[in-house]
Amino acid sequence: MAVVNVNSTQIANDLLTPPVLNNPYIAGGIYRECVDVCTAGASDSAGSTYRFCRVPSNARIGDVEVMNDANTSGTSYKCGVIGINGGAVPVTYSDQIFFSAVSMASARNVWTSLYFPSILNGSQLVANVTLRVWELLGLSADPNLLYDVVITATTAGSAGGKMAVKFAYIT
Repeated sequence: MAVVNVNSTQIANDLLTPPVLNNPYIAGGIYRECVDVCTAGASDSAGSTYRFCRVPSNARIGDVEVMNDANTSGTSYKCGVIGINGGAVPVTYSDQIFFSAVSMASARNVWTSLYFPSILNGSQLVANVTLRVWELLGLSADPNLLYDVVITATTAGSAGGKMAVKFAYIT
């Protein structure tokens, strides 16, 4: 095996003559965070949505952390974006670009990071963490829109309870 020295895009840009400025969504952007709580009912069904906050399409997601009450009986939830003001998914699978197939059956009493991004229904890849929302949606250009961050019940639990989301993004 050989010893290698690898530079990230940021370092490679800094080493150029003259140095190239990095995009602010990668380095030096404005960090924003929103925190809120939604309550799931004991009789909620699959397809129920819980909207937490709004995010611009040009944002790079820093993290999605969750705390929740135990909502038993084989639950499964996904998180992504949907249109604002009661809008639907802007593209197929946009409601699961931040995480999918997460159980809320056990309580999370501390913030737990669940962010593992995928491009639509594709693989969750480490390389996706540098992508902005519009890129995770598979779009060819930024539509300059706001989206609601939503958790959707794939299989709703039978106990109900509170779900809290701490959503961090960079613009």
